Amino acid sequence: MNQTETKILNEGGVTVTSHRAIFPSATYAVSNITSVMLRQRDPDKSWPHLFLFVGSAILLLGGWLLSEGMGTDSILPIFLGGGIAVWGYMWLKSLKPSFLVFVGTAGAEQQAFESYDKAVALRVHEALNDAIIQRG
Repeated sequence: MNQTETKILNEGGVTVTSHRAIFPSATYAVSNITSVMLRQRDPDKSWPHLFLFVGSAILLLGGWLLSEGMGTDSILPIFLGGGIAVWGYMWLKSLKPSFLVFVGTAGAEQQAFESYDKAVALRVHEALNDAIIQRG
């Protein structure tokens, strides 16, 4: 068994060596890690969908008022509904999933790392797997 500690990853506040995995919130001995999992957490999109729906409904109401000859009374709902719908759409497009790295130990499975960058989460996941393999 290799007794020298070799650095496998040092990125974004995470250091993984052949003996230890150091995260901002906790440090794990690699010999105690039994499994490593990568998961994706999708953001809650219910509020942006609600804004999009309500804004579209107000926009349609303004269009109906315009078609009924209401004149300037229909301008406010058209702009207000359009603004709310665009806001909801932009909010929806800005939401990104987060990628979580979980480590399993004899005691429990715990979230060790989270990133919005999938490539970073994959590197942490691979480094932990490499550390487990190197430890034997």
